Amino acid sequence: MVALDANFLIRFILGSDEDEASSMDVNVSRALYNIETRRFLIPTPALSEVMVQMDHEQMASFIRYLHGSKHFIVQPFDQRASIEAALAVRKARDEGNKKAGSQEPWQKVKVDYQIAAIAKANKASRIYTSDSDIDKVAEKFGLDVVSLDDIEPLPSERQISLELPADGGSPGLH
Repeated sequence: MVALDANFLIRFILGSDEDEASSMDVNVSRALYNIETRRFLIPTPALSEVMVQMDHEQMASFIRYLHGSKHFIVQPFDQRASIEAALAVRKARDEGNKKAGSQEPWQKVKVDYQIAAIAKANKASRIYTSDSDIDKVAEKFGLDVVSLDDIEPLPSERQISLELPADGGSPGLH
């Protein structure tokens, strides 16, 4: 299972705004390509960040969609996740930087800790995101982070290599 961060979900649900490269939307589609064989964890703090940008009707529709989907699993910041978060924050604090090297305000870093803790508590192996800071926190949980920029092309988008004869002749036309 993989976890989806808020910025990933925002692009999946609402798309990118006009100022952003549309390649972000393509990368979100690429990541969800294997949806039939994967289950995606949505931490409730990420869900909340997404729903802030929706009107009431969109929110209700999205929640109905999630409840009807076998692919998306919404998980709260529960007791297991709070223990995971406490252990990670204490470790980072003992190492001299409770913000795990992030330059963001503590409130944002705490939300990143919650998202990563929910992922860890629910046995996710990685987090999909375009947030450059969550990787610092996710490292404390042993989670991989996949940036939207690093997502591989779909099989249909891959360029096929054409091997030409060494003599420069036409392939197969003799």
